Amino acid sequence: MSFIHGKPLTPYSEKQFLRTPKEPKPLKAKKEKPAALEGFEPEYLKWISKQPCIITGLRTGDRWTDPHGHTCFYFVVRAHMKAGRTKGTDATALPVGDFYHKQQHVMGIVSWQREHKLDIPALIAAHRKRYALECAEKARTKEAGK
Repeated sequence: MSFIHGKPLTPYSEKQFLRTPKEPKPLKAKKEKPAALEGFEPEYLKWISKQPCIITGLRTGDRWTDPHGHTCFYFVVRAHMKAGRTKGTDATALPVGDFYHKQQHVMGIVSWQREHKLDIPALIAAHRKRYALECAEKARTKEAGK
């Protein structure tokens, strides 16, 4: 005699082989996505990616010898700087070399800032001001071209 789930299996049990399918569950309504994510600034991030590193002054593609003696191409990434206990937003992003960005995550923002003698709030303010000036200049030249 065969057993399934601890119960005897009869040779042609309708209950075992001819089960009716369960009714499908009703679909959940999709949540509305916000029109714009708060603090999301893709144009600023694109601009930041083209800026030189705040530590070395190098840009993406420059040749560089890292502190371990390896010669390679430099790569600038957008590092979102935290303000207190909050997660960094796009507005607080700064251009940092990939090596130093990884170092920031290992050391922690406070130790990393102290190690490289950086004033993060002043750097953020300077980059935001320069970005605003370049955007205004671009708007002026676009208006003059019309």
